[in-house]
Order: sequence, then structure tokens, then C-alpha cells
Amino acid sequence: MRGMKPSIGPATRDLAGQQGRVGIHRIVLQKCTNVDHMSFLNWPVEEVLPSRRVQHQRRRVVLDLLDKFSRAFPEVTYELRWESTTTNAQAWRLGSGRYVRVYGGLVRHRAITKYGLALMLAHETGHHLGGLPHDPAMPWMTWQGQADYWAASKAMPKIWGPRARAMTLRAAREIVELHKMLAGQFEDDEPDLSPDCRYCILCSGARDEAMPSCALEAFALISPDSHGSFPNQELSMGGDNGRTD
Repeated sequence: MRGMKPSIGPATRDLAGQQGRVGIHRIVLQKCTNVDHMSFLNWPVEEVLPSRRVQHQRRRVVLDLLDKFSRAFPEVTYELRWESTTTNAQAWRLGSGRYVRVYGGLVRHRAITKYGLALMLAHETGHHLGGLPHDPAMPWMTWQGQADYWAASKAMPKIWGPRARAMTLRAAREIVELHKMLAGQFEDDEPDLSPDCRYCILCSGARDEAMPSCALEAFALISPDSHGSFPNQELSMGGDNGRTD
């Protein structure tokens, strides 16, 4: 979403304007220009609202997750736009500021639990902190596949500790299911990675395995000089596409 003016310094913000226990600062964002962003999905919207009880539970869950991520990665500002029906999350930069936002339509979606929400937040954080390779179209950010891998191998363990592997594998299944459910709402642009390849990347990261070959091949298609872009690439090229069990 283009056009957001941030506060000064890292923050976790609930844009619904309601009281919650998350928050270093609470402000209302104002429109501005020149914001580059990367979104997790291609902007589908929710079609059916869950009950008020479920909405209350899910809002409480995501606020707790935002609190955890804000503490674990203080260099990133996390936001919740609860009232939005958009089923998405996104990362963007404005000047030197790094931001991650999650929308209410995603939080309320029946296919996603706290595990899937945590992995999506980890992925968006990975666009800022995941390292090389960067996206050829947006050089400021880590490429989609590497953001997935970093999320599973680094961010989730930092948030969940010894439970991270099981949580990440469950979350990866939820994300694939969400892609299937929302496929008809996606825009026509072709993503860099198929849902199956993303699942392989997430499973490989969770199991501390090398980046699967499907990701290396996908990056080679969009980058004219991808050799050496990934750590331990020479080992990864000999591997499979990631186990799906």
C-alpha cells in the first residue's frame, strides 16, 4: 500500500485505534509518497466475516505476535490494520525505516492459525533482514525465496525456540492451503515461486537443509547473474526440491 508516513523510531502499531497491550507508540498513519513495498499475497479480500467471538480471539492472537516480533526484531516497525478486509501482509521501506504490516482480512481467515500468521510475519521481516540475494526489481529487499528460507531457519526459532520446527512445518501447510483457496482472487502477474516451491523452501529452512534447487532455478530465471548468490549454493544445487512429508 503506497503512501504512509511513519513515526520516529521502531514501533508496534494497531491501526484499528482500539486499546490493546501491544504498542511502543500508537499513531494514525498519514498519506505520503515514494514507498516501495512487497506483499505476501496479491491483494485478495475476505468474503465472510467470522463471529465476533472469533474476531476478538484472533485480534488478541495477532497483537501478541506483533509484540513478540517487535521485541525480537526492534529494527523493524510492525503494524496491524485490523479494519481492512484485505487478505495480505507486506513489507516496505520509507527512507531508512523498515516496516511490516498485517491486514485484518488475513488475520481473520479461517485457513490460518497463529502458526501461519507467525510465519507470514517472519517472511515479511525476512524481506528486511534476510540477506542475499536481493530482489532484482527491488534491490533494497531480500528476494522472496530467501525471505521464506530466513523466516523458517532464523526468525521462527528466534520467536518460538525449540518448538519452531514443528510450528513452521504446520504453518507451511497452512500457507499452501491458503494459496489454493485464494487462487481465483490473485492478480494476473506471475509470481517468482510456485506455492509448491515455497513449501519446499520453508520445509528446508525449518529442517536446517540447503536451499532447494527449485528456488535456485527460479531465481536464475529473473537474475542475469545468479551464480554465487546463495550461501552454500554449490551444495544446494545437488539437492532435491525439498521434502513434502
